[in-house]
Amino acid sequence: MVVSAQNSNCISLKDSKACPAFTSASISTGDSLLEFFPFLRYVSDRASFDSQLSNYVQRDYMQRQYQSLFGCSNLDLTNTSDLYARFTTTVLCNAIVQNSIEPCGLSSSQSRPLCADSCAEYAQSEAYVTSDDELCSRPSSNLLQLIRADFTNCALPGGSLDTKTCIPAIENESQNCGYGNSTVGLCSYCGSGGLNSTDTCCYNSNAEERCKDVTLPTLTATMTFTRVSPTSSATGSSTAGSGNDNSDEDDDEGGGGGGG
Repeated sequence: MVVSAQNSNCISLKDSKACPAFTSASISTGDSLLEFFPFLRYVSDRASFDSQLSNYVQRDYMQRQYQSLFGCSNLDLTNTSDLYARFTTTVLCNAIVQNSIEPCGLSSSQSRPLCADSCAEYAQSEAYVTSDDELCSRPSSNLLQLIRADFTNCALPGGSLDTKTCIPAIENESQNCGYGNSTVGLCSYCGSGGLNSTDTCCYNSNAEERCKDVTLPTLTATMTFTRVSPTSSATGSSTAGSGNDNSDEDDDEGGGGGGG
C-alpha cells in the first residue's frame, strides 16, 4: 500500500517528465515545503508540478540562488541558460522528495536519494558558473562555503553513498549531459580531448558538432567534495542549509571569493 496516496497534499511523480528517475516517489505541497520551494503553492497534480518546476528553474530559482544566495552582481535573468549548473533540476527533484518523506509517509524504496557523486558534480558545476565574471561578477566572499553547503545538503541522506540504491543524476537528466539548455556547460564538459569527451552523453548530445564554434571562458575553477559520514535524515533544500563538509580541498582558483 502506498501511504503517500492517503495525503491530499501529496502528489505521485509517476510519469513525471521533470523527475523521471523519481517515479516511485511522491512530493508534498504542504506548508513545510513552501519556504524552500515556493512554486509548490501552484502545484495541484503531476503535470502542473512538471510545468511549475521548469518555470521555477529558469527564473526564480536562478535569482534566488545566484543573486540572493551567491551575491552575483550582474545577473541576466532574461536568459538564464548558461547559469544552469549540471543536474540542477535533478537536485531539486531530490530535495523535494527528501523533504516529503515525513509528510507523505514515504518508504526508503519510495524515497531513494540522489547519489553523492551526482551532488558533487552539481556543486562543481556551480563553482564553474560562478567563476565566470560575465555570468557572476563580485559574488559573496563566502561563496565557496555556500557551494559546499549545497553539496552537503544534497548528499545528506545516508543512502546517497549506497551505489546499489541511490539515483545517478544522469538517469534523471540525460539530455545535454545534464546541463539543461546551457551550451557552455555542455561544451565545457565534452570539450575535445578532455577527460569526458568520450562520455556517451556527449555523443548522444551531438556535442562535437554543436561545440566546434563555441568559445569557452578560460576558467580553472575546481573544487573537491567528499562525503564519508552517512546520516539518516535529510533537512532543507539544496539551497537552504549552512552546513560545511570536511573536504580536503578548499581552493577554487576562479571562484571569486574566499571560503571563510
